[in-house]
Amino acid sequence: MSLSNEQKGTTLEEMSKIIQQLNNRINTKRTQLAPIIRELRQLRQRAQELSQIHAEKKSAYDALTASQESQSIRLEQEVRTIREAEKNEESKFHYLTANLELLHIQQNRLQDEIRGYVTNSSHVALSSNKNESTNETMEKRKSYREIYTRKIAEQEALTKTLKQQQKSLLENEKFGLKQVNLWKNLIQLLEIKKITKEFNEEREKAGGDYANVTKMEKDRMLL
Repeated sequence: MSLSNEQKGTTLEEMSKIIQQLNNRINTKRTQLAPIIRELRQLRQRAQELSQIHAEKKSAYDALTASQESQSIRLEQEVRTIREAEKNEESKFHYLTANLELLHIQQNRLQDEIRGYVTNSSHVALSSNKNESTNETMEKRKSYREIYTRKIAEQEALTKTLKQQQKSLLENEKFGLKQVNLWKNLIQLLEIKKITKEFNEEREKAGGDYANVTKMEKDRMLL
């Protein structure tokens, strides 16, 4: 009976020693890990800050990109509108040019008729009645000539105005296309800047904070 008690006592003492050793080792490891844990907390906080900064920058970039796309779409619509207006004005210009040519033909024909009447009037000067009739006819022809001349002048003025409008439309179209190209180039530059920024951030993380974390993981494995 006493031998059994002695064995139990010995076993309890050994267990107490083992437990004490384990506690000592745990405390030692805890002390060793404390700086690493603190550093990990700082890194975690830094990672959260960087994530927040990245989210803010991305939000600003997305807003800017959306604005640029909207501006580009608006400019493209303006260019299409200008082109349609140019086509309409060009069609009107060709129509008026054809009318002007027709009026020139009519004017030449009228002038030929007037010259014919003037020539004939020199051969009918013997009769006063015939002279009066010829004068009336000449007055009518003269009034017709004035009407046609006025119409031709109006058409020429309108044609000149249309030419100026066509020139203005062409200049506006070139400017609109230039603006569209500038916006597209700006969007491409922003995309490249974004990609470069993300690449630099990943590289810094891989060579900076991530390197410290990797080193600490190795230290923990050694412990």
